[in-house]
Amino acid sequence: SFVADVKKGEHKVSGAFTAGNVIASTGEYNSFSDVYKFSLDASKSNAIYGRSNTVQPAAYYVHIWRRVA
Repeated sequence: SFVADVKKGEHKVSGAFTAGNVIASTGEYNSFSDVYKFSLDASKSNAIYGRSNTVQPAAYYVHIWRRVA
């Protein structure tokens, strides 16, 4: 889970998420709201992520020999 409190000029986001720039504005008159781009970096929430260049461990290879009479 994460907490996002994004207001004009402030970016208070916790966990693995970061808030980027405003990508759109919605609403009219006095109730404008900005839409922000969020990014995910799992290594910010747990150090196990980002240590390797691979997504999963290397596969094990098994050679099966079948003898045919």
